[in-house]
Amino acid sequence: AIGPHPSVALSRAARHAIDMLKPGGTLVIRDYGRLDEAQMKLSRGEKSLGSNFYRKGDGTGCYYFELQDLKDLFVNDEDDCTKLELL
Repeated sequence: AIGPHPSVALSRAARHAIDMLKPGGTLVIRDYGRLDEAQMKLSRGEKSLGSNFYRKGDGTGCYYFELQDLKDLFVNDEDDCTKLELL
């Protein structure tokens, strides 16, 4: 699993995910989109652990990404990415 904190391990995990793709393959990520309904609910309480990072009721942390965050993490070369979008 790819966690929410920028780190060497996170970058290594992202690179590994890309390296496992077949040529022309697609990487689909289920993430928490910044300013979505879940983030708005969490932001009303005392669950903030930092900028866009929150603790959910079950104790797990979640970070709310923007497309640029994912691009910075996964795309080393513009030719590596043909499409990056929210669904």
